[in-house]
Amino acid sequence: MACWFQERGFEVDLAEDGVEAVEKCEKNEYDVIALDLQMPRMNGVEAMKRIKVSQPDSPIVIVTGYLESFNDAPLESAAKIFIKPVSMWDLEAEIRSLLHLSE
Repeated sequence: MACWFQERGFEVDLAEDGVEAVEKCEKNEYDVIALDLQMPRMNGVEAMKRIKVSQPDSPIVIVTGYLESFNDAPLESAAKIFIKPVSMWDLEAEIRSLLHLSE
């Protein structure tokens, strides 16, 4: 996924797990944040809650194959939820829309 966006001119930063994602978001400002719900050390729901404290205005896009495992989770703060397998074209279109970029 990162290569897809890098090849299209996006600047991409990666985190290995939810803890690292939160740490990076506490130190850096991101225009859009993409998270999976199922991640090591901290799941995406908890990571999203913590990230929203440090970056309340940054939209978070969830890309996951595990939505059914999180049916009761408060996901309303996500800008968009994509279920894997996801069309990279659709994901890119959503991110461009959130960034107010044309294709």
